[in-house]
Amino acid sequence: MDRRKRKTQNAIMSTFMELMAKKDVEKISISEIAEMADVSRGTFYLHYIDKYDLLEKCIESSFNDLEHVCETANSFDENMFEVTFDYFDKQKDTLKIIWKADKEQFFKRKLSARISTNIQNVMPNMDEVGITFITAGVIGVIDYWFNNENIAKEILSQRLRNIVKATV
Repeated sequence: MDRRKRKTQNAIMSTFMELMAKKDVEKISISEIAEMADVSRGTFYLHYIDKYDLLEKCIESSFNDLEHVCETANSFDENMFEVTFDYFDKQKDTLKIIWKADKEQFFKRKLSARISTNIQNVMPNMDEVGITFITAGVIGVIDYWFNNENIAKEILSQRLRNIVKATV
């Protein structure tokens, strides 16, 4: 993709994220996005079908970034929790916006699938109930963290490590 396209898409995405921080996706108009991003409505439609397509692209981009970061933690172990929560901590504002705006739970479903796959690869003897338990626990802890500002990521990471150790 050429630099101008990437620059335009970044401007639209960052404007959209800024707007989502202030109000629900349903209340954001394409005109508002285009005006704030300093592009025409036509330019917006060259890149995205509608604001929900843009939301999906924002979610996809954030998830791809997370997957890239998680590749450094190549197994489902203590290091994976540290790496994952470090990423979530650094991107907390952006991810909270996406987490809240993602009414279809696209990000959560992708994250759940990734966690389940990692568990299956590392613990092939674990049954489906155990995998579901750990996966739901991780998603629940992330959700809890986003809704409780005063809890440290280190505490959550440690709790998740303890849950996995107890489950295995």
